[in-house]
Amino acid sequence: MGCSKLEVWIVAAIAGCLGSGCAEDAGARRCEGDRACDALPGDAGGAGGAGGRVGESGGVDAGSTDAAPDDLDDIALSVRFEDTDGMALDVVTVACAGDCVDVAAVVRGGNPPYTLEWDDGSSAAIRRVCADESHELSVRVTDTALQVEEFSREARTITASIAARVFECSDAGACEPGPGSDTPLSGRYEGTGTYVCDNDMSAESALLINHLALALDLNIDENREEQGGQAYIQWGLVLIAGLGELSGSLECGGALKASLVDALWGLPGPEPMTLIPTGTVTGEFTARASDDPEVITGSWVWMSMLPTGQYGNTCNGTYEARRMP
Repeated sequence: MGCSKLEVWIVAAIAGCLGSGCAEDAGARRCEGDRACDALPGDAGGAGGAGGRVGESGGVDAGSTDAAPDDLDDIALSVRFEDTDGMALDVVTVACAGDCVDVAAVVRGGNPPYTLEWDDGSSAAIRRVCADESHELSVRVTDTALQVEEFSREARTITASIAARVFECSDAGACEPGPGSDTPLSGRYEGTGTYVCDNDMSAESALLINHLALALDLNIDENREEQGGQAYIQWGLVLIAGLGELSGSLECGGALKASLVDALWGLPGPEPMTLIPTGTVTGEFTARASDDPEVITGSWVWMSMLPTGQYGNTCNGTYEARRMP
C-alpha cells in the first residue's frame, strides 16, 4: 500500500532530524574531549548539555542552559541511575556477595550546580557498590537557589533510590545463568517508560517529552537456553515507532537479556504493533520480574540507522509494564 503525502512528509522530516544534524550533535556529545566524555556515562544534557557532569572535585558541575529563570523553575529536579556504559538502570545487579559494581546518579532539571549525598556519606556522582546482601541505595540531591533580577526561589532537594540485588553464587564464585527469582512470565506486557537520546536538544526538553509506550510479547521457557519474543516502542510526542524480534537468554538471577533482531523504525502502523518502516535498529532489552508477578521492569538501548546507511541516533531508557489478561 502506498504512503500518503502526509506520511511522506513526516518520514522526510524525521529523516532530516535523525540524519546529519543529529549525528553531528551526537558525535559532538561523545567527543568533546576524552575526559569530559569519560567523566560520567550518559551525560544527561544530551547534545544541548544542560545536565550534570562529574567535576574534578567529585561534585557535579553545571552544564550550560539558555532557559529563562521562569523556565528553570518549571523543570522538575530528577535523578536517573546509569551503569558505566551510560545504560539506564532499573536495578543494580551485584553478581555475587562481595563483588563490586559502579553506579552513576545523573541529575537533570532544577538549577545547577548540584550537590549529592549518598546513603553511605559519599558525594561523588559515581558510587562503587560492594554488597554482601540485597539492599536499597539512595541519593539525596540538592540544586542551587535561584535569584535573578526579581525572580528567586530556595534550593530544592529530592531523594531517589534504586534496589541493589545480590545473587547466590556457586562454590566457584560464579553466579550461574538460568531461571531464578527475576525470570518474567510469558505473555503480552504493556507499559510506559522514559529515555534519553544522543540528539536531545537539552535536558529540559528531554524531561518534558521523552516518554514512551511499549508492548512486549515474551516467550519464556525455563527449560530452554534461548529465549525470545517481540518488542514494540512508540515515542510519545513524536510519530516514531520501533519493532523487532527479541533473542536472548536468562542471566544470573533469571532476568531476560535479549538482542533486537530484524528490527525496524518508522511511522506507527494502522494496526497494533505494526509500522511503516523507514530504517533499521540494533539494540538490547532486559526484562525482570518484580514483587508483583504480573509486572516487569527493565531497560533498553538501541541505535537507529537511516535508509542511506548513516547513523541516526542512540537512545536508552527504563520501563515498567504489566501483563495483559
